[in-house]
Amino acid sequence: EDSRSEGAKCQKSTTPHTMPFSEAVKAKVMEVFKKLDTNGNGTIELEEHLAFEKKCAERFEIDYNEEEKKKEFNDSDTNKDGTLSFEEFFASLDKVVPDFVPEEAVMKYVEECLQSL
Repeated sequence: EDSRSEGAKCQKSTTPHTMPFSEAVKAKVMEVFKKLDTNGNGTIELEEHLAFEKKCAERFEIDYNEEEKKKEFNDSDTNKDGTLSFEEFFASLDKVVPDFVPEEAVMKYVEECLQSL
């Protein structure tokens, strides 16, 4: 039985998600991406990412560590251009969602994140 709190489930996983997400999850993540892209340039800058992470931490009542979030951003920025494309942003889900989390829970988490924006 998983004894972790809800907040712990949103933390970085040590076992990356390896199964593909459905198109429904991808579409919902795109909604989040578009809301995060506050300047409308088609990418997410560090400032936009940090603002989002802080709002999610408040909503889910989990610890917010700015340095850790900066590192996660830089790790997700695979082409090292200082921004996250949608593909990089979507791929970062694999780092925070372990395989044992059902897709319905992922969808609920993404919905909750949307509501916090």
